[in-house]
Amino acid sequence: MYNGVINVYKEKGYTSHDVVAKMRGILKQKKIGHTGTLDPDAEGVLPVCLGQGTKLCDMLTDKTKTYQAVMLLGTETDTQDTTGTVLSQKPVEAGPEEVTEAVLSFQGRYDQIPPMYSALKVNGKKLYELARAGKEVERQARPVEISDIRIDEIHLPRVTMTVSCSKGTYIRTLCYDIGRKLGCGGCMEKLLRTRVGQFELKDSLKLGEIEELAHSGRIEEHIVAVETVFSSYGKLRMQPQWDSLLHNGNPFSAEKTDAAPDFTVTADPVRVYDSQGHFLGIYKYEEEKQRYQPQKMFLGVTEMKFIDSADFKITEPTVVTIGKFDGRHRGHQKLLNEMLQLKEMKGYKLAVFTFSTVPGTLVYGTAQTVITTNQERRNNMEKIGVDYLVEYPFTQEVSHMSPQQFVKTILAGKMNAKAIVVGTDCGFGYKRAGNAALLAELAEENGYELVVVTKEREDSRDISSTYIREELAKGNIEKVNELLGQPYAIHGTVVHGNHIGGAVLGFPTANIIPPPEKLLPPFGVYVSRVSVDGQTYRGITNIGRKPTVEGENPVGVETFIFRLDQDLYGKNIEVQLLNFERPEKKFDSLEDLKKQIDRDKEYGEAYCDEEQL
Repeated sequence: MYNGVINVYKEKGYTSHDVVAKMRGILKQKKIGHTGTLDPDAEGVLPVCLGQGTKLCDMLTDKTKTYQAVMLLGTETDTQDTTGTVLSQKPVEAGPEEVTEAVLSFQGRYDQIPPMYSALKVNGKKLYELARAGKEVERQARPVEISDIRIDEIHLPRVTMTVSCSKGTYIRTLCYDIGRKLGCGGCMEKLLRTRVGQFELKDSLKLGEIEELAHSGRIEEHIVAVETVFSSYGKLRMQPQWDSLLHNGNPFSAEKTDAAPDFTVTADPVRVYDSQGHFLGIYKYEEEKQRYQPQKMFLGVTEMKFIDSADFKITEPTVVTIGKFDGRHRGHQKLLNEMLQLKEMKGYKLAVFTFSTVPGTLVYGTAQTVITTNQERRNNMEKIGVDYLVEYPFTQEVSHMSPQQFVKTILAGKMNAKAIVVGTDCGFGYKRAGNAALLAELAEENGYELVVVTKEREDSRDISSTYIREELAKGNIEKVNELLGQPYAIHGTVVHGNHIGGAVLGFPTANIIPPPEKLLPPFGVYVSRVSVDGQTYRGITNIGRKPTVEGENPVGVETFIFRLDQDLYGKNIEVQLLNFERPEKKFDSLEDLKKQIDRDKEYGEAYCDEEQL
């Protein structure tokens, strides 16, 4: 999968959505998005985001844009450009000097009324849909900023001008407003976008050129890396012992970075890297709490190679570990950090071996619940910079493989291990007969060095998946998070619920259905933190069957996200559980439920404020 941004020249006749659809076909990947609509008749720069780069879409939309437009004075249309129906025509009596004065008067901030033919919504309906139905509705003027405007050429009734403006500015409406000021009317005849932020017209590529580059294998030369988009920002690198804060999207203080003693903290956003040099996100300093808060996270920007077949061979030297990694708890993190240090010192690729079907996960034909689903495990491994994740098929052949053969054939052979890192209690091979002592015996023969990591402990007990399961079953979510070294998270795609939350209770919620194998805590209400498109928000989450609502309700995870008014249907979100508030209960009426949700919200806000979350 490609990650980053490619500068596309949108040709006339294509919509921005057409460009995305074409790009998906050319690059053979679905995760692609554009950074701001260009009308079909407009041409020019359209940055297209790929893979993890799609998290940049809203940030690039906010960038200043530059256009070259041809304004036709004396004509007004219903669309404010020449594609629409002519409403009026008048002679242009103003001369070049008066036209110049009128055009330049719009430099700076002014209130612009959006056109009826636009994708803005009023009462849930797009304006252009209403316009096509012959309806016109009142639109509120919105402040826009013309940061620079200059006239390139005047051949009345046509005026060619270059405009740099803020997000949300309609150039055709600007032409209409200039025409109105001159008393003759005006509309837009041509539009060419020449710049979006750092992306310029001279570097843009037409779809045909992109297709040729993809076929020749040279397309990556033209993809701008995610972190490059922020090259003008300052840079901070985390100290190794605090990497987990970054990998879990948590805030941090400047003292936890490698900033020089004379480093000056400012309100400007900064690029943040973990101790291994992986770019993880954009942070901004909060003076009140004296810490850096994540603004946009880009975990897993480097693509991990996922292997789920027995037929593979890694040619690069690797540092390898083996295990189930159910939970990626603090013990796992200690082991993985040791691997990351070896990766940096020796230049090895980081490889993790596990099984696609973990032994013992089927109990009487029913899937046993897990702390971390296969997909979550993959996401976790990609976040920390794993280069190869091998989910090996658990066949009869491999289940009966001797420990010696497992080391020779798989670890040293297929995985090309030059270093192996394991815990003191590791087990592998037939009946898990292999252990750390055997790995030490086989090291010289198979050409690898061995590092054995002692167990991480809490309350005089080894941190393990079993320990975490016990605490989760009790509802001790804060203890679970302490053992994990990160909040317990549930991932899913937002689906339509019964619409009780928004329509009846006034609390619109994001509903996800957890995978059947996902281990859930006791049913109830939890203070939560929700990650959407790389940004985090506070919330409260109900896990359970919503007993107050009539009907058969499947087990679901329903979250009210504070201060987020956005359509989330179809989006993938992560719900992190922070604190258990109360058990799920059935209320006598929806009104009683509404009152309780008000109290839940107050509790959640107070908890987050107290914990500075």
